[in-house]
Amino acid sequence: MEVEIHQCDKCDKVFNYGQALGGHKRTHYTGPPICRPLNNGRSEMEVAAMAAAEVVARDFDLNEPVEEVLL
Repeated sequence: MEVEIHQCDKCDKVFNYGQALGGHKRTHYTGPPICRPLNNGRSEMEVAAMAAAEVVARDFDLNEPVEEVLL
């Protein structure tokens, strides 16, 4: 079986896996951010409050057999 190598075209680093090369190539990316910032200009306190509001409690135990769960 032939081992395939993956080489960065910017810095010539070699990787065993294509996924590793893809992750490495992000270090060379100079364009605009791919993801928008999560806070959208909100303060840390506002972001924390929004995250806390999204927490939903479920009243069941995943360790119980299905027939014991009341729906």
